[in-house]
Amino acid sequence: MNTLNYFKSYVISGIRVFLCVFIFMLISSIPVYSLDWNDKEWIEAGCPFDIFGKWVSVGVDVKNKKLLSIDQNKIRVLRNQTLEQEYLFKTKDMHRDASFINLKLLPSLNGNKKNLYLKIRPHLVHTKIVSKKLKVNIDSCLIKVFEFESKKSAELNKYLNWGIYKLKK
Repeated sequence: MNTLNYFKSYVISGIRVFLCVFIFMLISSIPVYSLDWNDKEWIEAGCPFDIFGKWVSVGVDVKNKKLLSIDQNKIRVLRNQTLEQEYLFKTKDMHRDASFINLKLLPSLNGNKKNLYLKIRPHLVHTKIVSKKLKVNIDSCLIKVFEFESKKSAELNKYLNWGIYKLKK
């Protein structure tokens, strides 16, 4: 009798594990809507074709809001109108594919000696269905900025930090 109870619990545990793995695989195989720089939704919202401009962090409290100012060869990070970090980059070293713009930042002008690598991609929060119902505008222009400590980490997508920024009007 004890052997039968042990076998039942063993089978039930196995079924539970199988169902959990099956549900996880099912959820992870659902396609995710990803946006490219030249997608119709991005362009119709009036979003820029590139990363240049002023971007404000979203999803953080007012005290921690950052302004990311991206010029032709310089990136500045300001918090409460105070310069926090400043990096240079060479526009010719900017690599672009459909989804990401990759940047190798040179050591900071404000004392930071480390190189930093960025991957930046468009990040509209509206799906195609929602965009048709809502009036999509420049407020929908969001970018996601991933920071990496090395080129190899960037290739492996092992990021140090990431943030979402909205185009500043």
